[in-house]
Amino acid sequence: MVEKKASKKAEASEPTPEALASALQQEAGESKPKAKSKVKAKLLMYKGKPFVRQGNVIYYGNPTDKYIVTFTLEDFKQVKDLQVAQHVTIVLQKNDEYLSQKNKMIKKAERDCLWSAIDIGAFWLEDALEQG
Repeated sequence: MVEKKASKKAEASEPTPEALASALQQEAGESKPKAKSKVKAKLLMYKGKPFVRQGNVIYYGNPTDKYIVTFTLEDFKQVKDLQVAQHVTIVLQKNDEYLSQKNKMIKKAERDCLWSAIDIGAFWLEDALEQG
């Protein structure tokens, strides 16, 4: 019974496509336009798709597409004044809010640095979107 509660809590914490779209709009400064400021924040883009970070999770891909990639950052080490992730979990998943987290996952891998994880995730996402 305790395991069921933990899994429900984990599924409830996963953002929906609407939450990702809202985060993208907030990052871009579109959700609440300020009367005095005309400057919009720019999203971090890679290969034409946005990166949105929420805590230790980075979401890569358009929230309206069929698939997205998540990068979960773990095991940080201090390098000068920066914290660098030493372990990254990559997950290619379907972008459907009605599926359980288990049913969303298509591929999963782990890497020791963020750059190699981004390289793999970008390839997986491109391939999945091309295949439909």
